[in-house]
Amino acid sequence: MTNKEYWKGIIPALITPVNEDGTLDSDSLEKVIEHIISSGCHGLFVAGSSGEPTNLSSKTRRDVISQAIRIVNGRPPVCVGTISPGTEQTIEMIKEVQDMGCNFICSTPNFYMLNERQEDIIHHFEKVARRTGARIMIYNNDATVGQTIKAETFYKLAEIENVIAYKDTRPDWENHVKALAFLRDKDISLISGGEYMLGPSILMGGQGNIAAASNVFPKLFVALYHAAKAQDIPLTLDLNDKIARLNDTATRTGNGWLWGIKYIAHRFGLCQYTVAGNFTPLTKEQESAIDAIIEELSEYR
Repeated sequence: MTNKEYWKGIIPALITPVNEDGTLDSDSLEKVIEHIISSGCHGLFVAGSSGEPTNLSSKTRRDVISQAIRIVNGRPPVCVGTISPGTEQTIEMIKEVQDMGCNFICSTPNFYMLNERQEDIIHHFEKVARRTGARIMIYNNDATVGQTIKAETFYKLAEIENVIAYKDTRPDWENHVKALAFLRDKDISLISGGEYMLGPSILMGGQGNIAAASNVFPKLFVALYHAAKAQDIPLTLDLNDKIARLNDTATRTGNGWLWGIKYIAHRFGLCQYTVAGNFTPLTKEQESAIDAIIEELSEYR
């Protein structure tokens, strides 16, 4: 099986259900995962941004990773985010994940003490690959890392043998199109990040999408993926617009995008209405607006 066949389709960025004290809500985790798998999703991204890894305690982070690997049990592929501010911490975290039974990880460039030169990003990933042997999805997300992986830098990163996927979360269509063209004849999966790029990326040859909202409306995302794969442009545009309106209503509230996703998950009986970070909760007006979009998209429950 090629890398593009292995890592493709709709891959929700798994939310982490937590109790009020910040511990893992294990029962809800299983509900969310089964909801995702039964809806036809193709993979699972654990401990990515939507999993709140930097807001979890070390124990809760380890718990969600190990339990997710156990619950999924190889049904779709799993990639684990090893989001750390520095190279040595990233390597240490990858080895923990490998001990839990997963050898496919997602890593960003260094943050806080930034890699100021693009060459430093290359050196970071070369060291991670050499020291761990893990299969790697490179994560380009300047909104959280404060550093952009330029298209020309990724061309060099693609030469690292362990690199099998590239998650491009930046809302930069020019950069994304460059990556689409570069990877056309290479066995590296190009995965769009977030909700807006899904349809256009798949239409132009991308392999899949990782987003937060596919936790709660996975059937909608799967429908869009199949429409785009079939080159059904009118249906792709229609479904992409539905996802855009869901995203605008639920995640662009100014209160942190996870409150909206957790609110919908709670409405669906999947988990508690609790986030790990210290974000201001939604107002009743915001919740009412989300209720309206839930009703509008009810056929995709």
